[in-house]
Amino acid sequence: ITGGISLNGGTVTMNAGQYTLGGVGFQVSGNTAITSNGAIFYVTAGGINLHGTANLDFTPPSSGTYEGITFFQSRTLTTDLNLNGNASAGDSGIVYAPAARATYSGNATTSYQWIVDSFATNGTTDLTIDFDGIETEGSPSIKITE
Repeated sequence: ITGGISLNGGTVTMNAGQYTLGGVGFQVSGNTAITSNGAIFYVTAGGINLHGTANLDFTPPSSGTYEGITFFQSRTLTTDLNLNGNASAGDSGIVYAPAARATYSGNATTSYQWIVDSFATNGTTDLTIDFDGIETEGSPSIKITE
């Protein structure tokens, strides 16, 4: 999608598949609810921004090259990822943006695993990173080496 995705209000369901986003990248604000089962969003420009009461209910792909990854931001894209207001971003999946900073502010919440250059918080944000790193026998393992 050359111009990216920019939503402000409403309810959207995204089909499974790979979405390559240029332009504004992935921008969601207002009272927007987005659901997806099996989609990956590859962001090449514009970054990832969730504002207001944006609510993402995404399940990442369960097989293939991008298994477990919800957002993959280009390795060279340094644009910040922003979650602010009362934005809520997912219960499962990985956000991979190794050159970017993730910034949380307000009451934003997420349960994603984050692979980013750095984290920043503003205001009264309560950030909890809860990953025990334990792999059980037979569980998939993702290892990224740069």
